[in-house]
Amino acid sequence: MKTRKDFEKEQKKLKRKDLQETLKCLKAEKAKLYEIAEKWWYGKDLGLRDKEEFYHRRLFVKNLEAKKLTYLRDNSSSEYVHYLGRAVSTEAKAWRDAREKKRQK
Repeated sequence: MKTRKDFEKEQKKLKRKDLQETLKCLKAEKAKLYEIAEKWWYGKDLGLRDKEEFYHRRLFVKNLEAKKLTYLRDNSSSEYVHYLGRAVSTEAKAWRDAREKKRQK
């Protein structure tokens, strides 16, 4: 018979595995999202289908980010705070780099 402690340990493993899958998916989706955004940023005219895909991917990425943040918030507050600071600076850096590339062209 399982004890409560065994059950909690098992649940924690499942949540961790789910987080790892979420992070893999998040990385891939962000790469595709930035690829579409870069085309758009450089003035390439996107069709309606590409614009819809961009908005759907952006929403999906936001949902994955929320799932990740929820996990971090629930399990370790110091990692959560560190992640928030890093995420904001990384996002800002990505847009700055994109602007610099556009200026250089």
